[in-house]
Amino acid sequence: MAKQPLTVVWISDFPIEWLPDLPPPLRALPRRHPATWEMVLLSEFEKNPGLRMHVVALRHRIDRDFSFERKRGCVSHT
Repeated sequence: MAKQPLTVVWISDFPIEWLPDLPPPLRALPRRHPATWEMVLLSEFEKNPGLRMHVVALRHRIDRDFSFERKRGCVSHT
């Protein structure tokens, strides 16, 4: 029997405005520091088929909640 992927929730001030494939309502966010270490770490996590990532970005300037799936097994929430 195949193992279920491990679901990981990453709660941080993730720099979602630097992601290349944002939904249209989020594309106008002001670009803050890119926090490249977080972007690199996410790209490494996305390569692991045994992980299902949920990235929760804590931002007060976003008018409403958004959830979108970027790549296989990586869902972002704002």
